Amino acid sequence: MNASLIQLVLALAFLVLSGCATVTSTQGNVTSQELTINTEPSNARCTLKRYGMELGVIESTPGSIKIGKSMANVHVVCKKDGYLDAEGSVHSHLQKAFYGNLLWGLGAGYAMVWDLSTGAPWQYDPGLNIPLIPSEFSSEAEREAFFENLRAPVKAEIQAAKDKVMETCRPDECDQQLKVLQEREAEAIQKVEQQRQLTRIKQI
Repeated sequence: MNASLIQLVLALAFLVLSGCATVTSTQGNVTSQELTINTEPSNARCTLKRYGMELGVIESTPGSIKIGKSMANVHVVCKKDGYLDAEGSVHSHLQKAFYGNLLWGLGAGYAMVWDLSTGAPWQYDPGLNIPLIPSEFSSEAEREAFFENLRAPVKAEIQAAKDKVMETCRPDECDQQLKVLQEREAEAIQKVEQQRQLTRIKQI
């Protein structure tokens, strides 16, 4: 192991074991962040959870809530009369400043101290938009048109990915990559179909 690699390993170990945060955040508080949840249509009630524990409730969308930062994604469930329950996730990412401070610390001969237990290095996506699906439709034609609009972008996105694979893949890898994309498309379409089956046609 060369000297530079040893330095990097020691610096990372030091960061993990350190006990205080000395960084600043463009989002305000170093250890907490405000999330905004919106639904289409609005006026839904959304519950936010992490590790299965409730973080808080937004009584009517769009709305915002402040939560502590963490490496774990936040699971969101929204409910509105006349619509199926809808779910989504707010994803957590390491802030770019974490890598910058790490490299700066190594170059200066010491590491910038981060307290990972406070969630300081992590940053959530600023918000989440969740589409709601009506629980009933006036006719089968109306229902089918609605769900075809959900399937279409999935198919278009996968087709674009397939086209990209065909342009860039090595001959011995093309089939496997295309298979993975086909499986993803099937899973997404199946999810749409499961949602369709939960809906009903209005009885006249």
